[in-house]
Amino acid sequence: MYQNARELQSAGGRLAPPMRVSIQNTASIAYDQGFVDIAVTMMESLHPTETGPALYALELMKRQQRYVREMERDQEDGEERREVAAKPVPTFEYGELSYVEFVDEYWSKHIPVVFRHANQYLVQESVMWKSEESLIATIAQECGASEVEELIHVYGSKEWAGLEPRATTTLVDFLQGAKSAKVSRSSSANASTPPPSYVVDFSIGRTCPSLLHKIKFHMSRYVRDKLQQLRKSRSSVVQEEDELSKFVDHWPSLFVGKKGTMSGLHVDSIGHFWQLVLSGKKKWTIFNSKDRHRLSPDALRRTFMKQNESEQRFVPRWEHVMEPGDFILVPSNSPHQVFNIHGGVAMAGNFIDDQSMSDVIEELKLGQTGGAPGYDALFKALEMYQEEVEEIVGDTCKQDKDLSWNEYKRYSQNKINS
Repeated sequence: MYQNARELQSAGGRLAPPMRVSIQNTASIAYDQGFVDIAVTMMESLHPTETGPALYALELMKRQQRYVREMERDQEDGEERREVAAKPVPTFEYGELSYVEFVDEYWSKHIPVVFRHANQYLVQESVMWKSEESLIATIAQECGASEVEELIHVYGSKEWAGLEPRATTTLVDFLQGAKSAKVSRSSSANASTPPPSYVVDFSIGRTCPSLLHKIKFHMSRYVRDKLQQLRKSRSSVVQEEDELSKFVDHWPSLFVGKKGTMSGLHVDSIGHFWQLVLSGKKKWTIFNSKDRHRLSPDALRRTFMKQNESEQRFVPRWEHVMEPGDFILVPSNSPHQVFNIHGGVAMAGNFIDDQSMSDVIEELKLGQTGGAPGYDALFKALEMYQEEVEEIVGDTCKQDKDLSWNEYKRYSQNKINS
């Protein structure tokens, strides 16, 4: 097989489409069998154009090459055989740390942080959260008619976070199903019981922003997000504004997990991540970005093979069981996974600040090679409006206070128009 590929490579000049396909297929097989160097050499022989799937695959294979080199070094040093205990995520009362303390002591060092009782600050309409029933009723009223995709976690899946689609339904039906599943969970499950499903990253910002006003949501003082301010910057290109809205207006988003649901080990593609638990209980496991290579990554498919605790016990990590009111901040490029101990509801979002900017730019440049939707528009916006956005973000966060959603989204518009 590899000999045939080499003959194709030596043909010289511009390869005919069938030859290019043959080389790409052979490179893919070599990659899957662990011959990453051969796969990279084959893909480089194609002289891929400036953008496109072939160049994107080549860049991801080169990333896998780096992971392999790092894994080999760890094996030589014996790192792979040293079991380590999980560390607790540093935890504080909400507001206990100033923003400067948060950044200097934890965030700049890529250490996750949890703040307790954050719901008292970030969800001002607390009367609605006296019971989970009232929470679900409020969400159903504002967002219930929207369609959502039910996802299930499948071990060994090549999908992002191991999540595969099971069905499409409305959010109100899913919420009612999650409620009834909790009630009936006392009876033992049998082999015919379908696995519990999960709604992940349902956009509140784009689909039902009225919910944010209804609950009087506030953006946390610890989230100094440049992303949310970009759309307010002047742009004369309507198409780019539409592309940009896929990122800027998407968050906050909603996560609704039935008991026993989970997301597999994964890395978010854009920036840092925050999550506020409104109900339920979740176990978080988080790894430092510098240890990605120790989790058997598959860079081409953006997945990790080490999904179980028994496989992860040799890799440094943080663990935390989140309860209602907990607010977690996860640094960019940090592999993480979540298990829903009790079914519940959470709000979350990705964001960009000074600590994540270099990671985001690297990801956007990579995505541009493969024509990822919206990546080009976001990259251009970050370049064009960097100074303007920094001034806006700096002004909104001077006093270390949380901002209502109205304040947060309107401030930049007022700033620009003044």
